[in-house]
Amino acid sequence: MIKFFFEAIASDAVNPILTDLNLLIIGDSVGSGTSNGTVTVQNGILSEWDGASLNAVTTDIAGANTGTYVPKFAERINEVTGRKVNVIETAVGGAEFSPYLDNNNWSTLGTLYASMITKSNSFVNSTEKSIDYILIILGINDSRGTTALATIESDANSLITRLNADFPNVPKLIYNTGRQAGNYATNQRWLDVRNIITNGVDGLVETYPSVYLAGDLINDYGSSAFYDGLHLNQTANNQLGTDLANYIITTF
Repeated sequence: MIKFFFEAIASDAVNPILTDLNLLIIGDSVGSGTSNGTVTVQNGILSEWDGASLNAVTTDIAGANTGTYVPKFAERINEVTGRKVNVIETAVGGAEFSPYLDNNNWSTLGTLYASMITKSNSFVNSTEKSIDYILIILGINDSRGTTALATIESDANSLITRLNADFPNVPKLIYNTGRQAGNYATNQRWLDVRNIITNGVDGLVETYPSVYLAGDLINDYGSSAFYDGLHLNQTANNQLGTDLANYIITTF
């Protein structure tokens, strides 16, 4: 009996029970995975929470218009760690840090944060799983608007403060914004919004220990990654999914 007991302990140590990786996504259309292609994923390794149940995903997640990075993310996580992935998609096309023309933003004046909390709480309460990581892709729509930079910076900091309060032990993984169309690559406002995310001194990444710079949509992928000047093409989305998975695997 004692022998079997210690054999069981040894077996569990070598083959631990793997938990799912649960990813909450907030942001804009780039965050939701809008692309110009489609992608498939091996059955059984990716599910999406729709607010009421987990649904197995074999192609694009429901939040994406025509393509997404999530399947390649799930494949890489599963390949390296053996874990399955569940996504809670709350990114919305056209969204900003700050109010601009509508309430489709992540500030305290917008509607998106409350909706995200409702959806993430329903996931946690119904599945008895926890959120492992929060992915944030935001900023490009702020750079296209006319909201004062000081307001955008305040709302960006407010977003992280609220996330830290509601998800205190969850890493927030942020991508710096990218855009290829027109003169945005040298436009000062575009650069200023990027500096709100990270600037080496007092950006979100430098200010909050819970915020990690997972990547940069321009420096990592280049202008050719954007099929319409704004959204990543499917090749770049596939690489983004793989890169995000590798970042999590090597950082945490």
